[in-house]
Amino acid sequence: LDDNQGTALAQRLRDLGFVPGASCEVVARMAPGGDPMAVRVAGSTFALRRREASVISVTRQDAAHSHVAATP
Repeated sequence: LDDNQGTALAQRLRDLGFVPGASCEVVARMAPGGDPMAVRVAGSTFALRRREASVISVTRQDAAHSHVAATP
């Protein structure tokens, strides 16, 4: 997570399970422009705005899943 985007937001995302090594998946994007998007992490699905999602770094592991790679 990029703490420069706001400590409160980064902490909230960590609390939701967006932590290094966590498996995550974008399960839906809303039209127009894909905002918000539905993201599944730690067995739960969350709606994130593009601004919120922009502070999360991921590394694609395969076609089905990505892993949160950034350190908080």
